[in-house]
Amino acid sequence: MAVFRTGPLRQQSVRRLAAEYMQLKNDPDTKWFEIDPEPEDFIPFSDSNIEYVRKWEITITGFKDTVYEGYSLKADIYFPSDYPLSPPRVMFTTKMYHPNIYNDGRVCISILHTAQSDPHSDELDTEQWTPVLSVRTILLSIMLLLNEPNPDSPANLDAALHFRRNRADYEEYVKTKILGVHYYE
Repeated sequence: MAVFRTGPLRQQSVRRLAAEYMQLKNDPDTKWFEIDPEPEDFIPFSDSNIEYVRKWEITITGFKDTVYEGYSLKADIYFPSDYPLSPPRVMFTTKMYHPNIYNDGRVCISILHTAQSDPHSDELDTEQWTPVLSVRTILLSIMLLLNEPNPDSPANLDAALHFRRNRADYEEYVKTKILGVHYYE
C-alpha cells in the first residue's frame, strides 16, 4: 500500500488544486456534482484554511436511467502533501454497496493507484495515477465506475458476486436497502 503523505501541502500543490477547482467550477460537463471548498478558501492560503483545501467534500448527483438516479452521493477527496505526484484518496460518506467500493467507503479504481502501491497488480501503468491526471478525471472515472461496476476486480466481494449473479436484483437491493438511508460514521 502506498504511503499517504499528510504533512503540510506544498505551495505548488495548492496552486494546482486551486486551478483544478476553478476549471471544475466553470466546466459545463461537470454540473452533476458539487464541491466544497469555495474559491475564497484557496486565497489567501494559510494554516487556518489548509483543511478546506486538503479535503474536498463532493456531492455527486446520480445520472438519469441509472440505479443512482435521484440520489445524492457524498464523498470526500483527501489530497496528499505531494499532490499531484501522488494520487488523492476518495471515500464515500454515503453508505455504498458496490463491487469497487470497500465497506468503509474507500474507492478502488486503477487511477487512484500507483505502481508502488501494489507491485504485483495486473493493472497497466497507463491505467494508474500520473501527475497529468486531475480531479475531473477522477470524478468522471468514478461516475463511470458507479454506472458500470467492474466485478472482476472487487473491493467488496459480496457486492461483486451479487452483481454478477443477478444485476437486476443487485440494483433493486442498492435502491431499496442502501441509498439515501445510511451514512458511514
